Amino acid sequence: MKEFYSEVKCDYRDPEGFFCVDAWRTGNDNEEGKVIAVIHCNEGDTYYIEPEARISPMAQEVITDAINKIKNGEL
Repeated sequence: MKEFYSEVKCDYRDPEGFFCVDAWRTGNDNEEGKVIAVIHCNEGDTYYIEPEARISPMAQEVITDAINKIKNGEL
């Protein structure tokens, strides 16, 4: 499966109660990250902003891990 991103993180919660999934396409330190999906902090429902995030192996791994942490009360 094709990878679209060089890095994906889910490490902050916005003021509306969503965990933001950020991604970077290149390894360039000057590149600004982009929110590709958000995860609801209570239910773990995921809302995709970028269509490729649905099929990115790296994004799916980060999203699945974040959902599991939400459900286990770790996030």
